[in-house]
Amino acid sequence: MKKIKLEERMLKLAFCSANGTELAILSKAVKKISEKYEIDVWARENKILKDPEALRAFIDFAGRADYLIISLHGGKEKSLSFDEIIVAMPATVKIYIHFTSPLDAMDSLEYSNIERGDYILLNQYMTYSGLKNYRNCLLSLLEQTNRDSCDYDPPEPLPWEGIYHPDFEAVPDLDTYCQHKIIPGRTSVGIWFHREHWSNGDTSYVDAFIREFETRSINVIPVFRKTRKEEDLGNMGLKEVLDHFFKHEGEPIVDVILNLMSFSASMMTYKNDARDQTMDEVLAKFGVPVLKGIIAFADRDYWETSTQGLSPVDVIVNAAMPEMDGNIITLAAAFTDSATLDPLTGARIVLHVPDAKGISRIADLAENWGKLKHIANSDKRVAILFHNYPPRNDTIGSAFGLDSKDSVCNMLNVLKDSGYSLDYLPENGGAIIDEILSKTTNDLRWLSSAEIHHRAADVIPQLTYEGWFKELPEKVQGEMCEFWDQPPGEFFSHQGELAVPGVINGNLFIGIQPSRGNTLNPESVYHSPDLPMPHSYFGYYEWIRHTFKADAIIHVGMHGTLEWLPGKALGLTESCYPQIAIGDLPHLYIYIINNPGEGTQAKRRSNCCIIDHLIPAMTRAELYEDTAELETQLQDYYKCKAMNPEKLGYLRKIIWEKVLEINLNKDLNLGTIQPENFDGMLEQLHDYLGELKETQIKTGLHTLGEAPEGVKLIELLIAMTLLPNGETASLRRTVASILGYDLDELLDNRGRLNPDGKTNVDILEEIYFKTYAFMENLWKTDFDENQIIKICMETLSIVNAELIEIAAYLCTSLVPRIQACRDELAAVKNGLEGKFIKPGPTGSPTRGMAHILPTGRNFYSIDPQTVPSPTAWEAGKKLAENMLDKYKKENGTYPENVGMVVFGTSTMRTNGEDEAEILYLLGVKPVWQKQNAYVKDLEIIPLEKLGRPRIDVTTRISGLFRDTFPNLVDLIDRAVLAVIDLDEPDEMNFIAKHVKQELAELLEKGIDFDQAREESSYRIFGCKPGAYGAGVCNIIGTQQWETDGDLADIYLTWGGYAYSQSSYGKKAPELFKKRLSVMDAAVMNLDSREFEMIDSDDFYSFHGGMIASVRAFKGSDPMGLIGDSTNPERIKTRTISEETRFELRSRVFNPKWINSMKEHGYKGAGDISQIVDHIFGWDATARVMDDILYEELARKFVLDQDFSDWLRDVNPWALQNISERLLEAVQRDLWHADHEMVSRLQNIYLEMEGAAEEC
Repeated sequence: MKKIKLEERMLKLAFCSANGTELAILSKAVKKISEKYEIDVWARENKILKDPEALRAFIDFAGRADYLIISLHGGKEKSLSFDEIIVAMPATVKIYIHFTSPLDAMDSLEYSNIERGDYILLNQYMTYSGLKNYRNCLLSLLEQTNRDSCDYDPPEPLPWEGIYHPDFEAVPDLDTYCQHKIIPGRTSVGIWFHREHWSNGDTSYVDAFIREFETRSINVIPVFRKTRKEEDLGNMGLKEVLDHFFKHEGEPIVDVILNLMSFSASMMTYKNDARDQTMDEVLAKFGVPVLKGIIAFADRDYWETSTQGLSPVDVIVNAAMPEMDGNIITLAAAFTDSATLDPLTGARIVLHVPDAKGISRIADLAENWGKLKHIANSDKRVAILFHNYPPRNDTIGSAFGLDSKDSVCNMLNVLKDSGYSLDYLPENGGAIIDEILSKTTNDLRWLSSAEIHHRAADVIPQLTYEGWFKELPEKVQGEMCEFWDQPPGEFFSHQGELAVPGVINGNLFIGIQPSRGNTLNPESVYHSPDLPMPHSYFGYYEWIRHTFKADAIIHVGMHGTLEWLPGKALGLTESCYPQIAIGDLPHLYIYIINNPGEGTQAKRRSNCCIIDHLIPAMTRAELYEDTAELETQLQDYYKCKAMNPEKLGYLRKIIWEKVLEINLNKDLNLGTIQPENFDGMLEQLHDYLGELKETQIKTGLHTLGEAPEGVKLIELLIAMTLLPNGETASLRRTVASILGYDLDELLDNRGRLNPDGKTNVDILEEIYFKTYAFMENLWKTDFDENQIIKICMETLSIVNAELIEIAAYLCTSLVPRIQACRDELAAVKNGLEGKFIKPGPTGSPTRGMAHILPTGRNFYSIDPQTVPSPTAWEAGKKLAENMLDKYKKENGTYPENVGMVVFGTSTMRTNGEDEAEILYLLGVKPVWQKQNAYVKDLEIIPLEKLGRPRIDVTTRISGLFRDTFPNLVDLIDRAVLAVIDLDEPDEMNFIAKHVKQELAELLEKGIDFDQAREESSYRIFGCKPGAYGAGVCNIIGTQQWETDGDLADIYLTWGGYAYSQSSYGKKAPELFKKRLSVMDAAVMNLDSREFEMIDSDDFYSFHGGMIASVRAFKGSDPMGLIGDSTNPERIKTRTISEETRFELRSRVFNPKWINSMKEHGYKGAGDISQIVDHIFGWDATARVMDDILYEELARKFVLDQDFSDWLRDVNPWALQNISERLLEAVQRDLWHADHEMVSRLQNIYLEMEGAAEEC
């Protein structure tokens, strides 16, 4: 003990906490000290200082204090008014900046002004934490300021990790704890929670979990620990914690881990910003799932009243970051409570208050995941659900890029081999579909209610369903009855019993996800974007859980409807429809690796573990039929130009006739008269044909657990190495360089004729063939690294260091990663056995991101705080510049008003190229933190540097974007407000100009200034809170529309909700209508050929819907534009019509693609049927088709005898749908087909309709 001199003066301390976690323990320490000593402490959580008055009062007190302590978490940029506070302090104030992360250590050293010894002492007291240390910390400050006489102890280290249980006064070791608390043979749960919560006595939520599990006779081992291993502290890392607390004699003693910690243990390590992937191996080897229970930063009132659910901070630290560690996101277990005001310090005490219902539901999930390890496979019951959207017989098993039927067949084989009980093993995937189609399906057009009942796998008695229904919250019961009548409702109901579509095979149920409801009640689309699920939907999932008694459920492919049901975005409640449906079932979701956004939605709203799968093999489109013939004619022309000029006139004639015959003049924006500058036209034509030939297209579908082989593997590898992969150079660029060519010059001028008679297209072909030969020769060696030099010499007659590096990358990394997709099936098996599924990144493998492989992982997305990234910023600038150039070239001026469609998935794949484009159009630039590339601020780009006017941008965000990137909504809104306030000429600041005009209009209507200012500034619109989609595809799919006005009304109804920093989904259809009615251009970006414009109805619903709405409200079409960043090095912009024609010619009409889809039978036919739906949807909204294109669709997919016979054999419903859709185009005057064409289509349609009714 150390004595200090007595002096009767009061100590003054100002304390600012980063997040309030230490305020409770500080308050207790002040209370103890105040019993004996004079001390005046002002303590505030940093967010309180957002209020200017609170900030002024704090600065005033701190300026008169002896000490100012500021606790940082995430850098001084995250600490509100940090610089303002520091600058205001007089020299008399001693400042200590406490850091909770080594990333903040430099700020601490720079801004602390106390002596080194005092600095170390304060750091130790606060780092060790706990009541005793905080008490002695305050006593030490009394000494250092000579305020009073007291005794104090030096800092006392507390355990950095240990077992906690409220029944133990001290921290027990594992043996002692097990003796008292562990009963062998029971399911066991391990819990992790923050050491800071333990040291601060904030453990009521942990206590609640402990008692919940113990009440269920489940063993529980709660452990407090630090998020990351810190060498200077000497705390345990993840592996040590697992080994020390969750293992006995080297074997795991827990069946599941419940993670109650925020942030990520593997991401943003202190040494760099890369993930520590060794943690994946540690967790995989330990072998139990990790569930994330959310200890929310939001308070309970926010959660209960907000449709968003949890706060933007929670989205990042309690979802996005834990997903990087392979966590399965569950529900909210506790909420931050800062309602208690401490009379001594003035602080609002921050504690985490448990939510009993949330804890019970998370315990249900943990218990069921834990049980999977104990149930014998022969007794395990599993439900496997195909998606079925639209709910027709041609689309059962709808799953983007996946042969779902054959994938399920592969699954059944693996499960049978693993001891699961099956009555029979289907011969192939087609047999599975045939059996499903022979029974009740979601397609209600062909069967009577009695036949639906008769063919069902099972029926749900009315009393049983009513019993389930009565367990629902009253609010939910009321909503379902309002839309779907009293239970059991009309659909799938016969004599009060609900039919269950599907097939029971032993202990497996192979079913079809129920219809969402929009097709059952089409009129609802006009007024109910948040339509509740129908009785048949709820009953189906309840039957799986309670009657079939499934131990786990698997949803197959991207994507279903469960995760898009109404409810909160994160931290769902018992009244949220996804949670009602999925309940407590362990949930595996098979998902394509290149769709992070929608997969993330499934993770956060349906508690699933993703098992991602490989993309379909990609290949060069090549030319075919008429385009191949045209290319031959071009080659003849160039030869004759040098050798036989007298034939040029004839060749010009037949070339131009061919161009007109196949309508290529429209692709090139040419008229019907032969151009005078024919050679110039030929260069343009050759360039276009070369681009068509070289573009990447999908070939067929992926089948779970099957790796591409032979030619498909070679072509996929070429596709994946077109662009650089990290530090590995582009193979194509390297080969071009070896051959002596400048690839950029060739691509910029594909059609140029060189003096040697070759065009650049010819040279690009030479490069491709050399590239193919190189890859093929590597393949012939089975990618033997030892033969790389030999292959280099044989193929290119050179040993090039860059080429060797690429080949080594192929042999040792990329090929093994692709082949590892065979482990996708093992991941399914492991998931059903309650094992840990490794996390993995997600994105487009062919976009320079091949490193994201292998598949079979529980993929994660990105940290929202890093968006837009510096790389995305550069791409976004190019997208903006290219778009403006395209518009200005065709219209002569800049667009004043631009509409942009922004999706969460593309934001994740590109790290924010769309958002970067929006910011650059506004003339605003992100500012990034140096240490972690987080976006910390915005910077106005001066007009003289921008070199053009600031564009007024209205953004239509998706519901997924709203949920996953609330920080970007705020960022864009901040940018808008910043630009509005600039003092610039109207002709150089369109958005400020328009806001002034609209503000004046609103003020004239009598709206008060603040409201008028806010509403005139709205530039972000989206779905109704809790709802998803744009609605347009729903009414087009159900044929519930007549005019553009109908489409526009739906677009307003579903998207007329304003989002800003101050408004979350404020209903504002008239304001959205105002923005649409002045729109000059409507823009959407395409970032990968793996997922094109015609591949999703969302694209035409959002973007096409915007174009149709502008046409309806403005009276003319906006310029519909597609930004193509599929190759970020070569960004270009096409009109919506140009892009449609490009995709139709490169893929849809291409025999290479058609034949590859035929390999997949029923599923390939169903996907083609959906593509036709999407093409029709684009034409209905954006007018992208012409008669010749429609004729080609009909010729390829209906009138070709061989193809139509194939459809009749594998999927007659697809032929029925395609013919119906084409006839609808005629009926709606979109296609002016001749009478003979219409008659042939009608005959086929009637034939197939009759066949369907007989099935």
